Amino acid sequence: MPMADTTMHHDHGATPLSGAHAPLLLYDGDCGVCRRFVSLLIGADRGGSLRIAPLASAIGDSLRRDRPELEPRDSAIWVSATGTVSTHSDAILDAIAYLGGALTPLARLLKSLVPRALRDRAYTAFADNRNLFGRIGMQELDERARSRMLPDERHAM
Repeated sequence: MPMADTTMHHDHGATPLSGAHAPLLLYDGDCGVCRRFVSLLIGADRGGSLRIAPLASAIGDSLRRDRPELEPRDSAIWVSATGTVSTHSDAILDAIAYLGGALTPLARLLKSLVPRALRDRAYTAFADNRNLFGRIGMQELDERARSRMLPDERHAM
């Protein structure tokens, strides 16, 4: 089965992302490995501009409503500061590349050397079984990561 293009351009329209100039990583908030990865990214973000939100949030709902091609099971979605949306392995590598330093050329090298279809198969195999890894990583996000969490308007009263 051919792999879908995982890098898309988002037109910003009238979404919670409108006017956003900071990159955003949407992640599976129920996944311990995902929370650990998010905390590591936040810790390495020297500029302090990276924002995060769970996929199961108003922002995640809005993005999926605006972008029906985003699969409900995607466990990571990267929205760059310019509005480019990537998913699957591209989302993870784009988030790592954003951090700069030695990580940027490493992420770009992986994107150029390892075919996306192969990367996405590995990513999907992990994502489909991430509940097996649920106890790995952190139980909750640390305070630094929670400070970068965008508010979930679904729960605001």
